Amino acid sequence: MGVKDKHATHCNVLLERLFSASDAAAQMDALRAIKNAAIGNRAKKHAFAQSEQLADLLGRVLAADDAAAPAPLKETAAIVVGTLAGASPRLRASEQIRRALEAAVVASSASSSASSSGAASSNVAHAGLVAAALRALRDYAAAVAVTPALAAALVALLAVDAPSNANANANANNANANALATHAAALATALAAAAAAPNQALLADAGALAALLACAAAASATTRLHDAALDALAALVRANAAAAQRLVALFAGPERSVALLLRLLNEARQPMTRLLAAQCLSNLYKVVALDNQRFPELLLLPTLIQLFAESAVAKPDNLALLERAPRVFSDLVEDSESLQKLALDGGAIAKLAELLLSPQVRSSVYGGAALVTSGGDGMIQDLDSDAAVAAGKASKLLGGGGGSGSKTGIVGGGSGIDADNSDAISGSKTYETVAESCLLAISSVCSLREDCRKQVIDAKLLPLIVTALSNPSTKLRSAACKCTRSLSRSVKNLRTSLVDAGIASPLFILLNDPNIQVQTSASATLCNIVLDFSPMKKTVIENGGVEQIVKLVASDDYQLKLNSVWALKNLLYQAGSDIKSRVMEELGWDVLKRLIHDPRVGIQEQSLNLLRNLVCGKEDDIDTAFSGFGEAALSVLFDKKLSNHTRVSSDYDGVILQTLYIIVNIATGNERHKGLIVGSDLIMGNVLKLMNHEKSLIRLATVWCVLNLTEPDDSHPKFSQERLIRLKAFGFLEQLKNMLLDSDPDVRDRVKTALKNLGVSSDSSSSTRLHVTNDASGGLDLMDIDDGAGGPAGIQMEGMQDLSAYLSGRSG
Repeated sequence: MGVKDKHATHCNVLLERLFSASDAAAQMDALRAIKNAAIGNRAKKHAFAQSEQLADLLGRVLAADDAAAPAPLKETAAIVVGTLAGASPRLRASEQIRRALEAAVVASSASSSASSSGAASSNVAHAGLVAAALRALRDYAAAVAVTPALAAALVALLAVDAPSNANANANANNANANALATHAAALATALAAAAAAPNQALLADAGALAALLACAAAASATTRLHDAALDALAALVRANAAAAQRLVALFAGPERSVALLLRLLNEARQPMTRLLAAQCLSNLYKVVALDNQRFPELLLLPTLIQLFAESAVAKPDNLALLERAPRVFSDLVEDSESLQKLALDGGAIAKLAELLLSPQVRSSVYGGAALVTSGGDGMIQDLDSDAAVAAGKASKLLGGGGGSGSKTGIVGGGSGIDADNSDAISGSKTYETVAESCLLAISSVCSLREDCRKQVIDAKLLPLIVTALSNPSTKLRSAACKCTRSLSRSVKNLRTSLVDAGIASPLFILLNDPNIQVQTSASATLCNIVLDFSPMKKTVIENGGVEQIVKLVASDDYQLKLNSVWALKNLLYQAGSDIKSRVMEELGWDVLKRLIHDPRVGIQEQSLNLLRNLVCGKEDDIDTAFSGFGEAALSVLFDKKLSNHTRVSSDYDGVILQTLYIIVNIATGNERHKGLIVGSDLIMGNVLKLMNHEKSLIRLATVWCVLNLTEPDDSHPKFSQERLIRLKAFGFLEQLKNMLLDSDPDVRDRVKTALKNLGVSSDSSSSTRLHVTNDASGGLDLMDIDDGAGGPAGIQMEGMQDLSAYLSGRSG
């Protein structure tokens, strides 16, 4: 009999023992045996997790009254749920189990309110159940709808008594209260992360911020409770200005909250406590104005770099810190060019590279995850990710019925709360997770600066990043995609290092990744690497990239759909007619029309930009669009999009701008093409109105429309003259004269040329100058090459953008 069969047989024996148990004691013994068998054994854990009968029994036990199921039995059932839920969608989908766990927590609040000695001592018979329920509920966080009752219960559990030397019972109660508060804080963290804004608000309204701050400052609190409280505070204020303002206004005794966090950042003995204080301060800094806005560069950033720079990667105790410190650093610097420069100067990239290239972390990228065991020899054991998670769960389990692992007994009860092994802060403790965190940090620190990207390349990280694109871990693949996306913003790297590293082929594979987030990251990277000046563009086309991207356009996921349209738009930048034909053969004109009229503004804008690039180039390209899209349909499109110029949303300005530049490019064509524009009263009227738009880019685009329509055509002088007469009759001459005093110098410059075309002289030079739209001379950040305008009269203008420039400032 093979090992797998032996595991299955053993699991079946244990399950049968449970199902045939005749009383609560026998059920509890059977559940303990299942728990012990599952810990650290992935095969057995999955075998148990598949049992529908087990899920039903656990639900019934947890939902039963105390007469039918005593508290110790419920506690053991909750422990089994916490052990198996991570591997069992069936358990996580059980409403009965989730509600029973929530009820156990809520009931603890009623008990503690009737007691004067705190939550831990108020109902000692149920304290073990409450602790087990708090732990198990973390796996249900995504499904838990925080209610005022649940929020109040968590806040009540966060109350910690002052230390007492009166007797052993009082001290035990205080230790148990610390353990329960630690679990409550950990659950608050999970709930705030699962449904950020609603859960953050409900917990804050219930007083969680003040309670957590008190835990972080309490002298009687254990280090684990300090850390769990700081972690929860960081989660509650993350991207939430209202909660952050509440926290900033709070005091912990005589000390303001921010002062307490700064003190912990500077003086805390434990590196993890300093890190969590840094995370709180970073989250506050990003959403509220603090008294000293320079503290990130003077204190916070140097401390974060120091934390992951001075933690030896080979020391198992440092793994939890190294998993998190690069993530906090990543969040802090991702949107700040100045902080990225300071991080570069502070040696952050060099240290992150050192961590990634260390034997332990490097092997997790090239050969799988390395789990740090808690054995006495501290040796590293190679295990798969799921086994690592299972072992992590093992360290979180509560001792049941006074069995092993129960280090803090509850007076009068048969169960125990394991305060020392609560493990509320550390994650899976794998080098794979460290690699993921470091890659995310690299992605952020080089997102805005070319010198940072250069140091990443110089640190010889590209081979590791490319390898990570094919790693079995979804999170590692996603993090590596984000790195390539940041690096792909550099023209220089696109032309050299990225090509040499062979980064395109793995990205093609990731377009079909089973994980939607990985697909999204890969498609975002392709938005940059398919630009015309990129040598990888040819690779994309020759390897079926067009077909793959077009398939993603049909995705139901908004972000993936947006990225795919964006990639096609950039693929058509400076493309020849052959590439345009190939794209439209795959995409189809009817699909393009639907995309242009998508209800989401972001899709509309990028689809219009795609059409803008299609009609840029030769007159034949415009003819193709006239035939494929339809002349009448184009005229209706222009009227519909430009008539909405009074919409309040500034997001719609991008739609107007792209529509105007389609008109600009069509107006470079022959008389038939120009006639579509100048012959429409609706189009001309809308262009004239938009010449007074508050955005200078839109005013500039309208002037380019006039410039291209008034450009003399020596082969058809009669038609040229008729266009001039029509434009003057519409009022464009008077409007252009008024724009000679425009606040934007580019607009004024183009106006002078347009007036010259209309036969009006100007005192200033009427020469045009070309705006940079595709300078590939090196060092140009694609985030800055956004919809360039300008050039000699009659110029056609294409649009290319790096995706992140859009995502950072808009939402669909």
